[in-house]
Amino acid sequence: MALTRLIPMVERNYNLIELGPWGTGKSFVYRESNPNAILISGGKVTVPQMFVNMSSGRVGLLGTWDVVAFDEVAGLQMGDSTVVNMLKDFMESGSFARGKEEIPTEASVVFIGNTSKPHEELVRAAHLFADLPPQMIDPAFLDRLHYYLPGWETPKLEARLFTDHFGFVSDYFAEAMRQLRKNSQVRAIDADSRSVRICRHETSARYARPFLVC
Repeated sequence: MALTRLIPMVERNYNLIELGPWGTGKSFVYRESNPNAILISGGKVTVPQMFVNMSSGRVGLLGTWDVVAFDEVAGLQMGDSTVVNMLKDFMESGSFARGKEEIPTEASVVFIGNTSKPHEELVRAAHLFADLPPQMIDPAFLDRLHYYLPGWETPKLEARLFTDHFGFVSDYFAEAMRQLRKNSQVRAIDADSRSVRICRHETSARYARPFLVC
């Protein structure tokens, strides 16, 4: 489960969500392990911030980082419906357009949040996406997520999980993951899936490819 958090760092345009109890290290991975990832903690999200500032021409976060992670997603405020619609389009196509220019990028998108109730109660009373902002509880938006990581099944970060032996410095580890983003395992998935009928082949392949790397 812990390795699954690294998938957006080794796979281009991968959309992952992790909801679970506090203290499992959800945000730690994206804040401390990779300088090519940025963690946004709640607050208001705007089109210039995420995509392009039309006044200055400056490209936003999705065009400058390998991974854009939204922490405390329950408190996330979308500036207007344009942000949600453009984000949905980007999560599907891997590009966005502002003005006359279409900008392709390889950023992966991660949504992290704490569950307000035990998952058993959420399933019984509502659903596992109940803690998301209302704008995000949309079939078109949820359909663009490649993986739902159940945070309640991930062990909490404790001292015993950290080694006192030699390890990789974060810059080296981050560069190794960035190089893995250049290699696609799609042919292996294509070869194995020829005999299987898949409704959404690209989504299914995008879900499975990173596990061949990790």
